[in-house]
Amino acid sequence: MSINRIAIRTNKGNYIGGEKIYGTVYLWICSTDPCRGVKLKFRGYEKCEWEFREVQQDEETQLPVEKIGTKNSRRDMFRAELRLIEYPDGIPMGCYAYPFHYTLQQGLPGSFEGEGNQTNGDKWKAKITYKVIAEVDRPGSGEVLKASQVITVNENLPLTSVEPEVITARRTVKICCCIPKGDVLLNAWLDKRVYTSGETASLQVDVKNNSNVDIDSFIVKLFRVVNLKPQDRELSTSVSSQESRATVMTRSPCVVENMKEKSLGGCKGKQLRNMEIPLELWKESSREEFQPSTSGQILKSTYHVDVEIAIKWAVPISAQLPVTLRSPPSQSWSEWEPPPWVYNCRVIKITGPCAVPEHLLGSKLFVNIPGIQADPF
Repeated sequence: MSINRIAIRTNKGNYIGGEKIYGTVYLWICSTDPCRGVKLKFRGYEKCEWEFREVQQDEETQLPVEKIGTKNSRRDMFRAELRLIEYPDGIPMGCYAYPFHYTLQQGLPGSFEGEGNQTNGDKWKAKITYKVIAEVDRPGSGEVLKASQVITVNENLPLTSVEPEVITARRTVKICCCIPKGDVLLNAWLDKRVYTSGETASLQVDVKNNSNVDIDSFIVKLFRVVNLKPQDRELSTSVSSQESRATVMTRSPCVVENMKEKSLGGCKGKQLRNMEIPLELWKESSREEFQPSTSGQILKSTYHVDVEIAIKWAVPISAQLPVTLRSPPSQSWSEWEPPPWVYNCRVIKITGPCAVPEHLLGSKLFVNIPGIQADPF
């Protein structure tokens, strides 16, 4: 095993498409291994997998057979490999720091990672991941010296999609769907349309009950809708050992999850009701933040808040409010502890597409990257 060391650090943990990543590769060469250079790899991909069950009738035996099928897809959004620096005669022993930069593509979908089990036994998992990898070129060696860092990407939203919007619903209350009892007016809005996961959203609900019937309750639900587009894989028999001759038709899964639900008391007829309802954007059992919204090609995740007015013997009155969640600050980036040896590294200026202009090394872009600035801000 090589005793050489490598590390990588970017200037922050969260980015949006089109933004520049600044960072540094740290290298400690303390042996005579034939290390010829340092290269950077940038990866961005989305993938999903869906396992589903179907009961079919075997054409030969006429017996029901349960089949387990899988669908999965993967799409690379970008795969870039760039050489930072080369040493034809080998990298001399010592500690080195190589500053770099890289520009992300525009319009990237947000980072995401989730999985779940459906009540019918179906299972799904999906992720959108971005990472930067530093690797030392070691000809003739089967061992790879490398370090990687996952980065979080948030979607770049237009300003028109973040402004709060009032959703209005008006309906005549009809008992048993035929006897009119007056109108109910519902206005609902969120204080924002875009939140960072882990925040508490504030939902405002104003109800004018002009009918002469009582409202039993107000029910608020936060839903997540995950749409997957996996590809077909051959089904395998799980109950019968015989091969089914039936033609299999499968669908693209749409997973609807109730992430949060609150029920509040109703109001009497001919009354007004104004409510401010907090919605915590995390799992109550673990305090884990909800995964963010994203709009990839094979994975889409959206959220909406449903406000429902329940009235006995009448059709419920409801309003739906779309909401977008963004990733919280990257915990792995914030908790990273630099190895002590990185402070002994000598900064090496590189050339080529990843080179960083010298005046930027002393700017705030590198304040969170150890060993670059003698006097941090």
